[in-house]
Amino acid sequence: MLSIIRDLLRYDAWADVQHLHVLFIYEKAYADDGIRRKLEHMHATQRAFRAWLRGETADFQRLSVPFATPEELAASYREYHTAMQEQSPGWTEEWLAEKLPIEFFKNNKPSRGEALLQLVLHGQAHRGQNATRMRDLGWKPPTTDYVMWVDKGRPDPDWPH
Repeated sequence: MLSIIRDLLRYDAWADVQHLHVLFIYEKAYADDGIRRKLEHMHATQRAFRAWLRGETADFQRLSVPFATPEELAASYREYHTAMQEQSPGWTEEWLAEKLPIEFFKNNKPSRGEALLQLVLHGQAHRGQNATRMRDLGWKPPTTDYVMWVDKGRPDPDWPH
């Protein structure tokens, strides 16, 4: 499972960047509440789970404070994804199997591996919502299908600015 999780996290970074580029391609993208708020929510969730994975607490309300500019949001995404890539070599199958020891989950606490999978799936769902919103606005959304990333040779993210 470890190699799949690492691969999916690399894909997730690439896919996030495809949507972040929209903020710089379409002038009104950051002003659109639907698009911006989903990107900010995705990122707050990423940062919360990252804290939980490290055994820290996460103040979701603090993490949900909007970013002032698209550049600040993109820089924070980059910091998150870079940190996840730097941490992943230290993960083991045993570590992935451990349950997240947090109060947020009341009944069946997910394992760290399940939490990482949730991060990727959560982002994919919201990127799909944003792609629909972009189409509604008459914009061309970026293609972020996993198989397209594979077809392109699993490129690293091309971070904006």
